Amino acid sequence: MQLRPIWERLDNGPGRVESITVAVSVLVVVIATRFLWVMTYSAIAKRQEPGRPADKRAKRTWGGSVVVSWAGMRGIVTLAAAFAIPETLPDGSAFPCRDLILLSAFSVVFGTLVIQGLTMKPIIRMLKLDEDDAVVSEVRLGRAQMYQALIDFIQDDDSLHAKLLRKEYQAIVDLNDGGDRFHPLNEVPGGPLIRSALAQARHKAIELRKLEIIGDQAFRVLVQELDWAELSAGGNAAE
Repeated sequence: MQLRPIWERLDNGPGRVESITVAVSVLVVVIATRFLWVMTYSAIAKRQEPGRPADKRAKRTWGGSVVVSWAGMRGIVTLAAAFAIPETLPDGSAFPCRDLILLSAFSVVFGTLVIQGLTMKPIIRMLKLDEDDAVVSEVRLGRAQMYQALIDFIQDDDSLHAKLLRKEYQAIVDLNDGGDRFHPLNEVPGGPLIRSALAQARHKAIELRKLEIIGDQAFRVLVQELDWAELSAGGNAAE
């Protein structure tokens, strides 16, 4: 809505050409600055990690840095900041180059949001990046070590409860320490089987309530137990 009157106010001939040149130059500088910042940060961060164990180092690749650099889309905040510039100065004169600033802001939004946004998928395919997620890897690593600490704590306990817990915790460690990055992060050992069994238990509770074998208060208590058990079973609640 604002671009058309801005375009009409720009002088024909060299005025419009110069304005477009400035706007495109601003877009190029914005994109180049993000590349410079991300690449420099990645290089510095990578140099600081040689002393860390290999399994604890963040996976920083050249291709990943390129994608992060190219993903610097700008939107409503850029336009809002540009439109916040007053139309006139305190003395009543027009704010200098306001239309050029607005045109440059529109250029940045269009260039980053549309051009970069539409080319993101082809660039990722061209760089042949996988779907590795550093946060997911760190969660699996932390979970495996956390439950291993639980196992170590009850290692000398020969009670039946301790033996059962060791088996359960060891299954969690094996599930998260096996290197299977395609395994759902919120899945637990035997999760699908547990959820199927809980579904049958829920049907039984509903049946007992319909037959009035149990009352409403008891039914709510049992259903709440099943709800907590389903949350502990992980996976998708919709399954």
